[in-house]
Amino acid sequence: MAVAAQPREGKFVVDGCSLRYVEWPRAGRTLLIIPGSGGLGGSPWSWRGLAEAMNDVRRVVVLVMRGHAGSCWSEPYDFSRFIADISAYVRSVGEEVDVLGHSSGAWWAWGYAEDPDGRTGHLILVDPVLPWEGRDERPQTLRERSWRTQEELIDELRVRWRVVPSADADLVAGVRDGTHRLPNGMWTWRLDPVLQEGIRPGTHRPGLELIERSREIRARTLVLLRDEHPQHERFRELFGRDAVVVVPKAHHVMQLSSPDELARLTREFLLA
Repeated sequence: MAVAAQPREGKFVVDGCSLRYVEWPRAGRTLLIIPGSGGLGGSPWSWRGLAEAMNDVRRVVVLVMRGHAGSCWSEPYDFSRFIADISAYVRSVGEEVDVLGHSSGAWWAWGYAEDPDGRTGHLILVDPVLPWEGRDERPQTLRERSWRTQEELIDELRVRWRVVPSADADLVAGVRDGTHRLPNGMWTWRLDPVLQEGIRPGTHRPGLELIERSREIRARTLVLLRDEHPQHERFRELFGRDAVVVVPKAHHVMQLSSPDELARLTREFLLA
């Protein structure tokens, strides 16, 4: 496998909002990674392992969505606005891209792939949760926690997320980048507080229309779920049994708990 390119940071401005990205450059097709809100504040650096593993066959870009680590904090955070941000970035690339979304980032990648004007060649959804289906639709709240030190958080996540040794450096880099210090000296996620207050239809979380339009996706699709995920069968109904792969012993933050398996499945799918 070729040595990965040196990553470089950049900014992409859409409607006055500056979106941060990290790129592993290479000539040719782009793999666009969309991190979610709940894993390291949307930091791109927890994705370094996958980016380096794929850089011999793809230019890799991790796009940090508005309200997340290092991108602009700009309301309103409605679902359609996140889709528009992805669409604007893909238009700037000027050609079809492959898109991988994780957690809430999978919702936004999924929504973009449903856009008839979108340019998604391959779509990879990493451990998404179906929005609102069969649930009480009361607002939910992101975990609002703070830690005395970044080291305390790193130690907690190593255990809770089942981080493997090969991904430990990416965990550390993600925490360093994805947290910030509060006035009281404690550390918390580097997210706009508005995103932490509530998640409901009409904000950055989609409604049931996302599921209803899933049959409209033209892109080849792969859904990667942890074995503890509660909706295996529902995803098979939506995307077909062959499109859904259950990753044994994986945590929700799959890029840190099962990095080799994630890279293998991503590569095989994109190159098939």
